Amino acid sequence: MKNIITIKKLNKFYHGDVHALNNIDLEVKEGEFVILLGLSGSGKSTLLRCLNRLIEPTSGEMYFYDKNIIAAKGRELREIRRHNSI
Repeated sequence: MKNIITIKKLNKFYHGDVHALNNIDLEVKEGEFVILLGLSGSGKSTLLRCLNRLIEPTSGEMYFYDKNIIAAKGRELREIRRHNSI
């Protein structure tokens, strides 16, 4: 099956040296059902906000159907966000 979402070594640091995401790797394939489960403050919302580019990750790679989410700007980013409600 084809990967819908691919995340490689994703990191997010906030001011004050808070390491919210630490080298996250994730693949979501077509037809899979995925749940993000964790304690409060474990980075679930930060991961989703990075994925839809509401906040910028510090480092790493993110792809949606092989399109580079981090490099996307303007129209391309809007199209990625519209596709399947990402």
